[in-house]
Order: sequence, then C-alpha cells, then structure tokens
Amino acid sequence: MSKRVFKISYNPYLKKIEYQVKEEGESWQDLGPNSKLIRDSRFSGNISLQHCAMDIVEEIKCQYHPQKIIFEGTEEDYQDLKNVIDNFYEEEIFCKKGDYYIESAQNLLPKIEEKFSQLDRTFQECQSPEISNIIGKFKEVMGVEIPVFVMGTYSAGKSAFINAMIGAEILPSSEKTTTAKIYKISESKGNDRGEVKFFNNGKEIKIEFDKNKKCSLSKEMEQDLQTMISQSLKKNSRDTITSQLFYCISAINSYANENSHKIGDIIEVRIPFNGLLKNDKNTFVIYDSPGSNSEICKEHFKVLENALESQTNGLPIILTVPDNVESVDVGEIRKTLNKFHNLDKTNAMLVVNKADNSGEEGLKERTSDNRILVQWKLNRLYFLSAIMGLVSKLEDIEKNGWLNKIYKDSYPGAKAKLTEGNLKLYQYNIMPQNRKVEYCRNADELGVSNTIYVNSGLHCIETEILNFAQKQASYHKCKMAQKFLEQAIEYTDREIAEKEKKVKEMLEQTKQRKEQFREELVQCLNHKIETLKNEFIKEYPNHMLNVVTNTVKEVDGYLTLQIEEGIEETKVIKENGLDQTIKILTPIEHVKKIFSNKTKSVEKNSVDEFIKFFKPIYFSALEEAKSQIFKVSKKYWDSKCKFLKEECCEIVKGSQSMTKKDKQILEDYIMNFSIPVRTAESITIKRGDISKAMFETRWFRIWLKDEVDAKLVHKKSLDKAKDSIRGSNTEIIQLHKNEFASWKEELKNGLQFRLGEMNPKLQEFELEIQKLEREIKQRESQKKFLNDAKSDLNKLYQMEIRK
Repeated sequence: MSKRVFKISYNPYLKKIEYQVKEEGESWQDLGPNSKLIRDSRFSGNISLQHCAMDIVEEIKCQYHPQKIIFEGTEEDYQDLKNVIDNFYEEEIFCKKGDYYIESAQNLLPKIEEKFSQLDRTFQECQSPEISNIIGKFKEVMGVEIPVFVMGTYSAGKSAFINAMIGAEILPSSEKTTTAKIYKISESKGNDRGEVKFFNNGKEIKIEFDKNKKCSLSKEMEQDLQTMISQSLKKNSRDTITSQLFYCISAINSYANENSHKIGDIIEVRIPFNGLLKNDKNTFVIYDSPGSNSEICKEHFKVLENALESQTNGLPIILTVPDNVESVDVGEIRKTLNKFHNLDKTNAMLVVNKADNSGEEGLKERTSDNRILVQWKLNRLYFLSAIMGLVSKLEDIEKNGWLNKIYKDSYPGAKAKLTEGNLKLYQYNIMPQNRKVEYCRNADELGVSNTIYVNSGLHCIETEILNFAQKQASYHKCKMAQKFLEQAIEYTDREIAEKEKKVKEMLEQTKQRKEQFREELVQCLNHKIETLKNEFIKEYPNHMLNVVTNTVKEVDGYLTLQIEEGIEETKVIKENGLDQTIKILTPIEHVKKIFSNKTKSVEKNSVDEFIKFFKPIYFSALEEAKSQIFKVSKKYWDSKCKFLKEECCEIVKGSQSMTKKDKQILEDYIMNFSIPVRTAESITIKRGDISKAMFETRWFRIWLKDEVDAKLVHKKSLDKAKDSIRGSNTEIIQLHKNEFASWKEELKNGLQFRLGEMNPKLQEFELEIQKLEREIKQRESQKKFLNDAKSDLNKLYQMEIRK
C-alpha cells in the first residue's frame, strides 16, 4: 500500500488553497507547476472548498495515490472533506487534521463586530462622516438579511421563479418588457399581512393589506395612480391577499411603463413566505432585477448595475432557459457581475428554468455540455420548472387555488410531466457529486409527501440557498469587513494626497506673493536659528558630561561620610543587643554561637538597622544630584535661547526695508517668546536595588567580623549611584533637546506668521496652510488607526498551530 501523504491547506477568508505531498517519513514538497491541481482553476485560486471537495479528492487520488490526506483549515471545511472521503473513498484514503487550523467565521464575527464598533465610535468623535459612512456599511453586512439577487434575460421566468420561492403569485409575468424597476421582496411580520412601498414623485407611498383583505391607499399618491390601482382591484376582486397584491403591483407596473420618472427605482413588497426560505435563523430578501438585454433596453441594464453596486452579502442567481444558456445576454450578466467585487461570485448559482420543456433527452444533452460552467468558473447548474414549483406550495389549484391565466394555462401539461415516475429535474443538476448523492437520497423520501415540489427542482435550489446562508454568508461578511477597511484607508490616502497637493500649491503661491525683502529676512533668520541650534546641540553633551563628573564626585564624598557614621551607629546597636558573654568565647565556640537563633536574630537586626539608616540618605543624594543636573541643563538652554533671540533681533534691526514700527513688533515678539520647561519631578530617577547591594555584604560580615564592610558598601552603593546619575542625565538631555527643538520650530513658524501679518493676503494663506497641515496630521493619525485594525483582522484570518 502507498505510504504517500497529501496535505490540503485552505483559507476560506482568502479563498486560497495550497497543496503539498510527501512520502511518509520525509519532508513536505510543493506541487510542480505542471500539476493539474495548480493549473486548473477548478482546484486552485478563488474557490469554495464546499463546492469542489470531491473534484479535488478525485484528482488527488488519480494523480498521487495517497494513503492519507491531512487537512488544515476550519472545522466546517474539514468535515466537508472528511464526509467526501468517508462516503466515496473510505477503503483507499483516510482523512486527518493537520498541525494548523483557522477559526470559523461564526467564532470570529463577534470579534470583528466589536472592532468595527470601536472604529465607528472613533470616527464619529473625529467628525469624519465619509469614513464613518464606509465603516457603517459593515452594520448592513452584519445584519441577518441575506439578499438573493435574481438576474436573467427577458422571458427567462424571473417573476415566476421568485413567486415560486416565496410560494405566492404576486409578481406579474409577461413576455414583453415591463419596467426598469427593482423589486425588493421580504417576509411580512404576520401571515395575514401584505404591503407595497415605493416612491411616487419623491414621496414615500405605502399600500397595506390587512387580514380582512382591505386595502389602505396613501393620500400622498398621485390621483391618476390611485385611480389605476383602485380600478384594478375592483375589476379583479379576489378574496386573497396574494391576488390583491398581484393586481396592485400590475397597476403600478402599467403606470411606471408610461411614467417611469415618477416611480422610484426600488419597489418594496412584504408578504408571507411559504417554503424553506421561511426561516427563523435568516431573513431572506429577494431582488427581482429588470432584464439585462442591453440591446433591448439600456436603461434597464443601468438599473441592474446600480442595484448590484449596493449589494455586499448577496447571493447572485442567474436565470436562463435551455435554449439561451450560452447567449450574448447571459454573457452580459457575467461581465456585469465581474465589475462588482463585493458580490461573492464563487457561490453564484446558474438556474435553467422551463427545463421541463426540454424532455429527458434534451436535459441529458444539456448536462453533457458544460462550456458555460467553464466560462463562469462554476461547478453548479440547476434545472427548474418555476411554475410547478409555485403551484406545489399552494392549496389544491384545481379546486381552491388562485393562479394567473398565464400560469394556469401551463399547469396541466407541466403537472403531467412532473408527477412521480416521470421527470425528476433535480437528477440532472450539475453539482458536487457528494452533495448530489446525498440530496437525491433525501429527495426520494421528501417526494412521498410532495412529489411536484421536489421534482420541479425548486426544493433543491432552496436547499442550496439555505446552505449559503448558514455557511458561506458568514465568511463573506468577514471578507467584506477587510474590504471596508481597505476602502476607508484608500479614501484617507486620497484625502491626504489632495490636501498635501493643495498645501504645496499654496506654499508656491505664498512664495510668489512675498516681497523680496521679507523672503530674504526669513531665510536669514532661519539660517541663523539652524546654525546656532547645531552649535548648541554639539556643545551640550560635553557640557553635561563635566556636570555629571563633578556631581558623582560630590555624591562619592557625601556617601563616604554617611557610611562611616552609619557603621558607627549600627555598632552601638549591635553591642547593646548581644549577650556580653560572646566577647570571651573561643573562636570555635563563637562560630557555633552565631548559628544560634538568638545570635542570628541580632545579626540580622543590626544589618537592617544600617540599611534603614542608609537608604533614605542614599536616595536623597540621588534626588539632589538629579535636581542639580536639571538646574544646570535648564540654565544652559535658558542662556542659549536668550543668545539666539538676541542674534535674531540684531538681524531684524539690520533690515533696510522694514519700518521702525514693524521692526519693533518683530523684536518684541522674539524677546517675549519663552521656552516651556517641565519640572525636575518629570524625570524618574532609576535608583537601583540598594537593599540587594547591602545584603551582599552580610555573608562577608558573618564569617569574618562583627562589622559592616565599609569598603564593600561604598563600592556597591557608588556603582549604583553612578548608574542612576548617568541615567538621569541621559533622560534630562533628551527632554531638554526635544523641548529646545520644539521651541525653535515654533519660533521659526511664529516669525513667518508675524511677517505674514504685515501682509493680509499672506496672512490668509498662512492660516489656510496651517489648517490643512493640522488636517493632514489628523488624517495620518486616523490612517494609522485603520491600518492597525486591518492588521488585527489579518491576524484573525491566519492559521494557528493546533494546541
């Protein structure tokens, strides 16, 4: 038996799959570029493992003959792969989890939602409405709504298909063009309620149908439209909410055909659902798009594009008929979908309606020709009879049910074809073999209670929609979270670039507007300031080094005296605490005695007394040293700042083109410009662990003599003190250098601004430039926040080692 092992690593967030192979006991090897698993788009690139697991395993088996397949990824994808192997390859291959895994979308979504809540609060506080709007789109994605977007050519039966999914005939069908409007259909709150909502001349119109079949028309509606709806309902009076909605929508359609500009692009309908889409976990919203035949109606195609642009978490369903699968019109839909990166095209469904008209031979022929699936990079195609799917959900049509004439005329023949023992459309579906086998097994049991519903193909399609909602939609939400962050970052980059461009242009204009003498004066002042700054900073460290050297000497002398006094004091305490008989013991007896509890206690207490005496003195010396260094540093910069200001004033005085008044204003500004200095308390002195240093002298004292070793204490405490003083000096140097650099920049900017005040036009430019520069800094700060959030999300989407 083969000892070959194959590994699959799949990241559903990136839709990325990787393969490796090895002989057991050897290291992993990547597949060569000529491997079909690498070359064929069905097995690599932007794929959903759920849809192609069996194709992948079959190819691995034929090409590599492994004994074992190891999988790294989410638990859900592992189970999909394992089910394929267990059900179809159990005797040849077994499946095992690898060393790495990735969290499922259901576990990550709460973390992502919290991250976006933080972003939303931040950008609202920053008053960035554009960014807030982009971030806010994630709330729409996170909702329980699952948009199902139905697209197709005219006469493909989109309205019939949607009517079948909701289980009620409310959308009128026609072989002709109806209107360039989008129908948005969702489930009503009650089983005896219906509603139509749209805009008429910019005013929101709501038409409600209650449990008593009464229609409530809005007074805001145009009289002509109101009359059309009333007459349609009266002429075709029925006793069901479904029929009333049908004739109401038919009237709105007729009106919109003649007055399209008076009706909004989207017409919302709420109605009770019947079937699998009546679901507690998800709220399905079905969009019926206008026909996409661009050569028939350009306006319709534009409405389709606009509707697609607003979709983020939607499932695209492309509807066609057997003779139109590879038409130009279907190709236009494919091109349109490719424009919108926010739609999950890897889960798009291709549905062939009116498949019952093809007959068994026609369906077999269509199944064998899968060129259209290759073009779409899909492995799923479903066959359907929408009319029979609809009637299968209604009550007995022949006795109590209501159907429009177009549907009723098609009913008898379609029913005959789809009764048990004749045509079962789902059997001709092109879909992953493992899922098809499982579905067909369950369909036989379902068909007993509702043969037409199952045989029409509708039940299989609705099952696939539920599968998307339960699994794929969550991963798409995670993917969209990353995309929204990228959009926000791109927007911020554009804003920064635009503002920087404007600042550059304004600076150029400012330069051109300045009088020659002012320009020369600014350059001269800036040159003087920069020259002196470089001199001061170069001289500063050596100046402070001398200060530190002298300070260390002072601390050394001070500590020497204090150590001697401390040792004398602890000697007295120690002598008073010991039993006087210790003085006359022999050396051997003395050694034994010092290990007694009493002696040890006295010895320890005397050392503690010394440390208690010495520590505050030591710390006080360090604080005094720090304060002294700080004062010298501050004095240095005070004198240098004063010297710099005096030099600048000399330059102003020497200007030949300024008035005496302007010179005085500028000189006063320079001399009154003070440097802000923090206090010495802002420096945290690094004291070191002096107690530990004292403790290191104890063993020396116990074995040799009853005294603290003054030299050892002096050495250790001075070493610690030197480190602390030098550390404080470094911190003070950095603090004052930064403060001086900031002061110097503010002085330069202030001088330019004051010169600008002497020219009102320049002043306006300077203020606008400063405003733009503040905004640029704010945007850069926001961009960092967004990049950090993006990085956090990236980490969530990466593989982790299994614990």
